[in-house]
Amino acid sequence: MTASSTRDPRLRGLYAITDQQLTPGDQLPTAVAAALRGGARLIQYRDKQPNAPVRLQEARALATLCRGHGALL
Repeated sequence: MTASSTRDPRLRGLYAITDQQLTPGDQLPTAVAAALRGGARLIQYRDKQPNAPVRLQEARALATLCRGHGALL
């Protein structure tokens, strides 16, 4: 068995990375949902703001969206 045959199939396809400057927090779920509908299989959430509770809230919302589309966060 090769390493490629044991990989999670969700790791194939479009890989999207969020950018807080391009998608402010209130637009982030909408932008990620559009990426998922467009075929993204993996979303990388990146946010360097110092407000940890806001980052956690956003990450939880994105995790729910990703689960609903069978994608990884």
